[in-house]
Amino acid sequence: MKEFDRYSSAFAYGLVESGYGPGDKLLLWVDQESSAEILVSTMGASKAGVTVVTFSEKENCDSLHQALKDSGARGLLFSPST
Repeated sequence: MKEFDRYSSAFAYGLVESGYGPGDKLLLWVDQESSAEILVSTMGASKAGVTVVTFSEKENCDSLHQALKDSGARGLLFSPST
């Protein structure tokens, strides 16, 4: 749990340093095998007050564009395999 807390806090710090704050949204587009990354980014975002919007990795680029537009997300976090 200490390691999880350390990584999620580092992610939260990175978000804050990048200008994210409470009320901002971040679209998360990762494959389901990346469960550690999903947990760390979700907890880190929560620590920074940022809402995570999930997106299925099986969708196409048009759907991604629409999800970004509809969600009002300020950024996109994706895994290398997506």
